[in-house]
Amino acid sequence: AVVSTQSRSRNYLEKLEKASAAVKSWSKRDLTLLGKCTLIKSIIMSQFTYLIQPLLTPCNNIVKAINTLIFNFLWGNKKDKIKRDIVCSPREQGGLGLFYPIDFITSLKVSLISKLLDNSFKHAWKDIITRQLKFPNHIIICIENGLLANNNRGGFSENLLNSYQEWKSKCSIAGECTINHCIWGNDKITDIGSSLWNTELIYKGIMYLTDFITENGDILPYPNFLRRWGLSNRQVSTTNYASIKLAIRRFHNPNTSTRNTSTVNKLLSVAFFSGINGDYKMVKGMKIREQMATRSPVENIRSLRKWSDELGLDDIDWSSVFTNLFYSLTNNFKLIQYQYKLLHKISTCRYMRFKMKIDTDSPICSQCKNKLETLDHIFLECVTTGDFVNKLNIFIRINIDPHYDDPLRYFLITLTHSDPRVNFLNAVCTWFIGKSYQNNLNLIWGSYINYVKTFLKGEKPHIYYGIINILLQ
Repeated sequence: AVVSTQSRSRNYLEKLEKASAAVKSWSKRDLTLLGKCTLIKSIIMSQFTYLIQPLLTPCNNIVKAINTLIFNFLWGNKKDKIKRDIVCSPREQGGLGLFYPIDFITSLKVSLISKLLDNSFKHAWKDIITRQLKFPNHIIICIENGLLANNNRGGFSENLLNSYQEWKSKCSIAGECTINHCIWGNDKITDIGSSLWNTELIYKGIMYLTDFITENGDILPYPNFLRRWGLSNRQVSTTNYASIKLAIRRFHNPNTSTRNTSTVNKLLSVAFFSGINGDYKMVKGMKIREQMATRSPVENIRSLRKWSDELGLDDIDWSSVFTNLFYSLTNNFKLIQYQYKLLHKISTCRYMRFKMKIDTDSPICSQCKNKLETLDHIFLECVTTGDFVNKLNIFIRINIDPHYDDPLRYFLITLTHSDPRVNFLNAVCTWFIGKSYQNNLNLIWGSYINYVKTFLKGEKPHIYYGIINILLQ
């Protein structure tokens, strides 16, 4: 039965209020971006988990309200500082590994597909959905192409199958690849407007685009197709195969990656839920959701292009920079957050505050008094910073790496030196410099060393002992 928009919204309103209360409570604390992301995933979105799977997808106004709630929480009720598509990208791609609420909802819905496919799973709701399919004896075909009996529209079954179609579509766009379409009963792959159907091939499990094409995406010639599947010309005639070839050719569009037979992703089908032995298994929502994440080249992020230009280097592996930042650098979220903001050029500086009318004094550098206090001036140009960084470089050469040299400040900005102790010292350095400029304080070596000792508390053992032993000498 069709459920009214008002009824669908009512189911989520109570949970939305609880999530809002949680946000209000946690907003009073000084949390890092990573801490907030953890809370969004574990506390806020978990409020809706047990509603999403058994009920219809919430209405747009509810999804929009959840969207607003989490991103306002992330940025402290201020304007987004980084594009949401970037924030919702994997961390190694410059994002925070967050997700859009609608993708979270879709992934939980799609996780149910494996239960429909699992022959060992028995449940009343599975039987109900199966009976509502257009072809109950061909569950995979119906799932792949969203095929329901005409009198079963508007309910949970349609919502579930639509979520699966939406997931495949988003994965296709994100991965710039083509869905491995099941060609039978598919309204996108047709023989002059009519859906394809071949009972002989269906029962042999020959159903997908990849079953009819080569590794290069070319359609198999008729003799090659017969040999691949051990078929005779009595089982599939040349006429029948000609119809299939023409349908696939009409579908193929070399000008787009999402309808190009050379970019077919075999796992954009129910094969995604298939285990090693071919059995269908339950896949966690997170793994399903990850496939939808936009993966545009990290080098295309505007702030990173600027850093490359300012450092005079066009071959920086930014993916490795972010991987090291999030997974190897330090246990301290404040250091990670500051470096993340610095890389995205959203760390505060005098020029930025003046431009946003937060400060009305002057946009000129508080240290050298010569130029605009932009981030690139602070970290790459200011002579005051240069003198301090030189002290750090000498310290590293004397105590850690006698060959250490960083004239372009590459290691200072990217934190990708081979020695994790060097990266830690540079991370504390950028944080200390940023804090000193923000508060109009002098860059004093003794103060920096005190902060190094503070940040070492709770640090990884190889970094802690590797630096504290030097400081105690």
